[in-house]
Parts: sequence; structure tokens; C-alpha cells
Amino acid sequence: MILIFMLVAAVLSWGLCGLIRWLPLRDAPDGARKQQEAPVPTAGGIGILVAGVLCTLAFLRAYGDPAFVYLADLPELLVVLVLLLAPFLIGLADDWRGMPALVKLGLLLAWIMAVLAVLVDQAYILSPGVALAMGLVGLFLLVFVNAANFMDGSNGLAVGCLALMIASLFPLFIAAAYCQGECPGLQFVEPGAGLTIFVPAAAIGFLVWNMAGKLYAGDAGALGLGGLFCLLAILLLQALPSSMAVIWYVLTVTLPFTVDVLMTLALRTWQRKNILKAHTDHAYQRLRAAGWAHWKVAGLWWAMTLVCAGAAYAGVFFEFVKADENYVTGLNMAAFIALATTGAALWTAHRLVHMRSANSPG
Repeated sequence: MILIFMLVAAVLSWGLCGLIRWLPLRDAPDGARKQQEAPVPTAGGIGILVAGVLCTLAFLRAYGDPAFVYLADLPELLVVLVLLLAPFLIGLADDWRGMPALVKLGLLLAWIMAVLAVLVDQAYILSPGVALAMGLVGLFLLVFVNAANFMDGSNGLAVGCLALMIASLFPLFIAAAYCQGECPGLQFVEPGAGLTIFVPAAAIGFLVWNMAGKLYAGDAGALGLGGLFCLLAILLLQALPSSMAVIWYVLTVTLPFTVDVLMTLALRTWQRKNILKAHTDHAYQRLRAAGWAHWKVAGLWWAMTLVCAGAAYAGVFFEFVKADENYVTGLNMAAFIALATTGAALWTAHRLVHMRSANSPG
């Protein structure tokens, strides 16, 4: 039955995205980051959101456990819905009217502060350690959501990777369901698990249009799906006994985005370039400039996401079977450092080859 609902999510998303193509929302070439030949319909991320959420609600209504679905009172549920929708709406506003980078950044910071306010309220005691943890969570939210937006410049790359990252959280929600007697915050486990299935399924319907170059996700898709991944990860922090296992998993599985973005920003800062200005310095953009097809670039990043998820699950597995905590932490850290170092080395090697070819006399 889950497969049927997944198929419905994909078909519904495909149909909604087909309708969105007729809206007066266009992503026009600007000679900088946007280098398509003509304006392309955008904001396809809304089709993913609507289809994914509707199928999640329908599935839970038909087969979910009411004790999970309705345990949260209405105010708490509304807060979660607002936090879920905010990044999509910020992105949609930018797709529709456009907004200065600093304004969009300010709105995202307001969303992050709201997320942290909810976490602080649930933490009860704001000790120095809790304050530091909240600050690090806020920094990650800022980096990753913006990274998702920066990586949305080649057909299929950002949405495909985000769909894989979101789907990879499903086993962790299943693990959380087995921890009912050990941890609080379980009221959103089933809805969270549903989103990790049906939102990626809905992304497939969008990708049919996107890989053909007929529709872009827009900021609504990039910011929205990036924010959704972060919120689902935060729910897991509350629903699993070991928050460190979740933290290391999230840091590792997002490396295909964060390595490229942070390395690119570091390079532009070293070159004294404006990091807020649109550019084509990301590794995936240089591969496109070198002649790589969209599907090859997207496939490479999808593969890297799957590799990072597989490596990250090793630590989660040992945590779940109650292995030695120090051993688990060391394993998670080793996997993260090894993959981050490898990614940075590959990024640097690619950039050196690009610079040499650009400076060659021919």
C-alpha cells in the first residue's frame, strides 16, 4: 500500500508541476549564475510540497496510529506547520517578486530564530552547554539551507540530492518508533516518517519536468526542501536516545553540499570577491562549463550522497545495537573526517585542473 501512495505522490506532483508551468513565474537568464538560453518556468518546489504533504496526511488518515497523529495539541501542531511552510514561502516570494540577498538572508535568520526558540522552550533549562548547542544548530541551519539554494543550478542536482537526504532519514524514524519507552517527543514520529517517504516520491514527479529542462524548483524548492530536511533532523534529535548519532549522521550525509559550498566561499573570500554576488565558481558549475551534461552532474552528486549516507549509517547501526559509546562516536567522527577530507581534496584537484586549463596558451 505504501508503494501505491508513493506512486500517487509522484503522479500528483507531476500533474501539479505541469500546472505550475503555466503560472507567470519565470527564471530568466542573467549572464551570471543563471545561464540557460531562455526563461524557464520555476517554483516547481510547490508541487513537491503539496503532493508530498497531501499523500502523507492521506496515508496517516487511512493507516496511521491516531495516538501518534493526534497526540500533539493544536497550538504545537500549528507551530510545526508554520516552521515547515516558512522556507517554502520565503522561496516562493523570491521566485515571484525577487528580493535582495540580504532581505532573504534576514528572513531565513528569523526562521532559524523561531526554530531555536521552540528548541529552547523544550529544553527547559538554558544552560551554557545548551546555549552553545543551540548556536551550533542555528549555524548549521543557516549554512545548509543556503547551501541547498546555492547548489540549485543544474537540472536534477539539488532536488535529487535533497530527496535522497530526506529519504535516508526514514530508517531513523523507524528506529525512533522502537524507542517509545526511552525518549520523549514521539508525537511527530509517524508524520515525520511519512514525509521522508512521500516527499521524495513527489520529487520524482517534479524531476520528470526538471531533467527535461522544462521546470525549475526555484527557491521555493531549494529553500523549502532544505528547511524540511533540517526540521526532520531536529525531530529525530528529540525522538532518538542518542542525539550525537543523529548529529554525526546529518553532518555526514550533507557533505556533498557543504563541502562544495564552503570550499567555494573560502576561495572567493581569499580572492576578495563578493560572496553574496551570483557566480559560477561551484564545482558542479565548472563541470557544466566543461561540457558535462546535466544528468552526468546530477548523477555524480546523487552517488556522493548515497556514499555519504551509507558511511554515516555505520555509526547509527552500532549506536542502535548499543555498542560502546566511545567507539561509536569515534567511528562517526572518522567517517565524517575521511569523507570531508576526500571531498575537499577532490574539489581542490578539480579546481587546479580547471585553473591550469584556463591559463594554457591554447
